[in-house]
Amino acid sequence: MIIAAHIAGPPVRLELVGALMNTRGLMELIALNIGYDLGILSPRLFTMLVIMALVTTMLTGPLLTFFGKQRFAANNIKEPSCV
Repeated sequence: MIIAAHIAGPPVRLELVGALMNTRGLMELIALNIGYDLGILSPRLFTMLVIMALVTTMLTGPLLTFFGKQRFAANNIKEPSCV
């Protein structure tokens, strides 16, 4: 979703919405633990999904920074300063 929204260049910042959807990591970890405790997930699948949840959550900040800076550069807009 992030890449498709960025390539299409919609008027709203859908790529940021896509990046923010990756912050659901805590809820995902809770659901994964329940599934593992009930025996629905194998240890191997549980590990892979936990790693995916952690990586996508950790990438949220850098993705927001990357897409935000790229949007400002494309529109020749000066980035806001935090004063």
